[in-house]
Amino acid sequence: MGSRARYHQRPMAAVLFELLLNICQACGATRARAHPVPQDVVRELRQMTSTDELLAPRD
Repeated sequence: MGSRARYHQRPMAAVLFELLLNICQACGATRARAHPVPQDVVRELRQMTSTDELLAPRD
């Protein structure tokens, strides 16, 4: 994604939505019936996301 921003000479930005685990699981379960997101995958991805670390200012 960074390469696309560089190509267009634009800054890269990210938006982080902090949702409760049960809301993420419900959204994943009701996603297109042919491709629901397994609850263990949602849980694992949620554990990998450290909100404090992601929101900390960078130099």
